Amino acid sequence: MPTITDAWAEKLLADQHLGDAAHDREVIETLRALLKRRISPQQAAASLAAAYDPLIRSGETSTANLWAIYCAAIAALGHDQSNLDLLVQTLLCVGRLPDVVDDDGRLVVTENGSVFWCEVPGFPFWLSQGSLPRQRTKSTASLNAAAFGSQYLRALDDRDRDHGPRTAMLALAHATLADALGRGDFDPAESDAWESARASLPLAATWILTAGRSIYRAARDGWPDGSGGRDNVDQLPWKH
Repeated sequence: MPTITDAWAEKLLADQHLGDAAHDREVIETLRALLKRRISPQQAAASLAAAYDPLIRSGETSTANLWAIYCAAIAALGHDQSNLDLLVQTLLCVGRLPDVVDDDGRLVVTENGSVFWCEVPGFPFWLSQGSLPRQRTKSTASLNAAAFGSQYLRALDDRDRDHGPRTAMLALAHATLADALGRGDFDPAESDAWESARASLPLAATWILTAGRSIYRAARDGWPDGSGGRDNVDQLPWKH
């Protein structure tokens, strides 16, 4: 009997952008198998990498569709905590995979120098697209993205600091808190500012409840370069 996971997978397979290429169809089927408990997070991570490794080795380092599909799974199916756990564990496993090298044994990196797969290039950007609410219809997807991001950050901070985009997750947490609690230029007279803060408060609460210790450590010890916190935290009224 078809499940909600099957419905999600079939919808993406029919998408002319995300379901067209063979490697992207493999990603969709891998996530379907993962979320139907047919394969483990370790197996799913290996399958995701296998779908993209040949392209990456050939110099095509864009993983936009890979992470668009992954974040679509988070948005649509992440309301189920067991699904969320599997998706977090799979991404942790991706970050532990061997570095990708070309035929000459040279490390393959993105244009900005990110390493496959330990830095999970491209994923933070795609998660950020769903984690900050821009319209009310995205509220559930945004909550799912915040739940994923905060759980992923906590796991990275506790066990996998060297395998994953910890700094980028801290940046996303910082941006969410700033949107919810106000920046130095926050004008309460502006209705848009109130709407943004109101939409962001549940997301900020999710980050604090799940990854509060990680956020506290960053604020106490100094935000990593690139997280946004080191440069901008002095502008936040809730710093102290």
